[in-house]
Amino acid sequence: MEAGHDILKIVNLTAGYGKNTVLKGVKVLLDKGEISCVVGEEGAGKSTLVKAIVRQVKYKGDIIFGGVQLNGIPTSKMTENRVDFIAQGGNILKGLTVEEHICLALSDRSKSEQGIAWKEIEETFPKMITLKKQVAGRLSGGERMILSMACLLATDAELWIIDEPTAGLAPETCNVIGSFLTRMQKERSKTILLTEHNYDFAFHIANSVVVLKDGTLSHKYLKDEFNQPNFIETNLYETVIS
Repeated sequence: MEAGHDILKIVNLTAGYGKNTVLKGVKVLLDKGEISCVVGEEGAGKSTLVKAIVRQVKYKGDIIFGGVQLNGIPTSKMTENRVDFIAQGGNILKGLTVEEHICLALSDRSKSEQGIAWKEIEETFPKMITLKKQVAGRLSGGERMILSMACLLATDAELWIIDEPTAGLAPETCNVIGSFLTRMQKERSKTILLTEHNYDFAFHIANSVVVLKDGTLSHKYLKDEFNQPNFIETNLYETVIS
């Protein structure tokens, strides 16, 4: 899995709910160690794309990660195939404590790996350690998302799929999340596909941006393109190049 080669391939993805088709022949190609952000208007289908990748909605097409076809793999087995995800609002079981969430995320790793991971989580997210015994249902929105990020660190998957990580969060929490994701990309070559409504956040951390409009995705725009003035106005509200 060398840098510069497509590690995630999504080809001809069609998905929706019942008779309502939301995504139409979507194509995504990501390199190892790339952060790519999907932007689009409310209701464009960003969450549907995330749910399709991790098999929370039915779809047609092919999803391949690291040469492994993900089509037949249930959501519960994604981490075994080096894929992890965060749903909008965080992956929280309200009755479990912070500590129990992290222990659950670590359950498939060896004892020595668990010890190393706990130490890294303590160093990266010190607030989570002060909240270890807190029931997750009592956490703030920002604390829930940080806990979800800590669980990503615990599973150590190679592909991270994240839906709207900054939704409703304070700027300081967004900064913590952005710094964490960019560090994991640089130090661990994590491949990250996220959806975002916060364009400043997205454009700051992303290597590439794709626009979801009318059920299809644009080609990938790189930094010298999506940092141009009026990029959103031009590409979100005018015809998207397929």
